[in-house]
Amino acid sequence: MAGRWAKEVLERGMSRRSFLKAAVAAAAVAVTGCVSASEPSITPVPSIIPSPTSTATQSRLVVTTDPDPARLVDRALDAFGALPIKKDDRVFVKANFSFSRTVDQAASNHPQVLVRLMERCREAGASEVIAFDHTIDSSKLCLERSGIKAAVEKAGFTAIAVNSSSEYEERQIDGPTLKKTRIARILKDADVLINAPVVKSHGNTRLTAGMKNLMGVIDNRGAFHSSDLDGCIADLSYVIRPTLTVADAYRVLKSGGPNGGSPEDITHPQQLIVGYDPVAVDSYAATLLGLTGNDIEHVVRAYQRGLGEIDLGKVNVQKVV
Repeated sequence: MAGRWAKEVLERGMSRRSFLKAAVAAAAVAVTGCVSASEPSITPVPSIIPSPTSTATQSRLVVTTDPDPARLVDRALDAFGALPIKKDDRVFVKANFSFSRTVDQAASNHPQVLVRLMERCREAGASEVIAFDHTIDSSKLCLERSGIKAAVEKAGFTAIAVNSSSEYEERQIDGPTLKKTRIARILKDADVLINAPVVKSHGNTRLTAGMKNLMGVIDNRGAFHSSDLDGCIADLSYVIRPTLTVADAYRVLKSGGPNGGSPEDITHPQQLIVGYDPVAVDSYAATLLGLTGNDIEHVVRAYQRGLGEIDLGKVNVQKVV
């Protein structure tokens, strides 16, 4: 039986009519150079995702700084409020461990950040919490070298790589750029989907954070890269809407991303960014690279389609230091 998130978000999908409406709005921006006489409204979110009554309330972020990874997660989630998890939920965490890199190379989630997030899901009532990714390098090497396999299993959890084509099925997207793609089948079991990206630079999109991290739920990433990459990311984000985004900025690859490798490319903000609004999360993440949301094309397009707030001056950013 399909999970709650899958039924209310994935299966509901997005109507072509709504997507075309969003595409027309985006085209108008491209022609006029401005959004419109009135700014885009936040697209109504499915009931699985908490739906506040105002844009200002919805666009709320908690940004926490702490040198201890586990305590960082606790302080961020305590400030944010109760996790949107019910008793016996199956929670899937879209982690980032795509590359065979060590903890110090900052290409993957910090193991203790990821484990503590999973523990908090279990403490909130989840019966099962699974971290997953579609790895680029060998899944065995990715999980072992990152330290994620050992840390997750020690805490009683599972981290899996969804790398086989048989684990995906084709879905219509019908976006302005992305018409269809193959989505991981395991998402159909999700009651809750938490997006846990690593904040880092990217050679093509400049930033990889929440929305870019969702490319780990599709089969053929090469098709995105050979097309309009930012457009594909924005279209995918319109359909795959996580329950919550928890962005790992404990270490940040300011250059050399997404796989990294050089110590001089890494900064140590020791931060966590938590929010329901994917555009606001990514816009804040961009600032850790010395950029803004307006510098990231897929963030701009997601904003134009009403997925969230790009102007951090209009976002309730609660900092916990």
